[in-house]
Amino acid sequence: RSQTPPLLRALRTLGHRVDSALYTSPRALFVSSARSAHQRAIASFAAATGVQPMRKTHLPRDRGMEAQGRSLAKRLLRRGLYESILFCRQPRAAIVGIAARDAIAARNGAAPRVVLDLRGARDVEYLMTLGKTETDLSADERARMLEYRAQEELACRRADAVLCVSHPMARLVSERYAIDPKK
Repeated sequence: RSQTPPLLRALRTLGHRVDSALYTSPRALFVSSARSAHQRAIASFAAATGVQPMRKTHLPRDRGMEAQGRSLAKRLLRRGLYESILFCRQPRAAIVGIAARDAIAARNGAAPRVVLDLRGARDVEYLMTLGKTETDLSADERARMLEYRAQEELACRRADAVLCVSHPMARLVSERYAIDPKK
């Protein structure tokens, strides 16, 4: 959040039309500290783009991402953003963006491009958060980690471009998912 609004503001200053869609964890609606941070983020995106962001709460356990993508497609079409660039800050967001792109392409051929901004390997971050090695995971934790890997692979393979935070991260993505480094 701290990096994206300045990027959007700069693009807007250069004369580009910018907009945003924020997908919120249900946690941000109920935990007061998270709710406060979420409200600041919404205000920051609105100030950067000059319009209120499209807002949606995602379902727990990453359910319904395809349906969210179809819903986003309708919103993008209403705002005239059918040939936009969807800058997605994590694999889940990219999966929603990919579903939106595919829904728009099915309607009128022209479609947004999806750019995944990948800032870390989610499965590795999950292990660090748990403070466990892969062999120490419970069955539920292992299933979640495998789900994170599958989401990241799908997002990396189906996105039109993948931005990585560093050259080592780009090399990891290229090797892990057999993706052309130019992507």
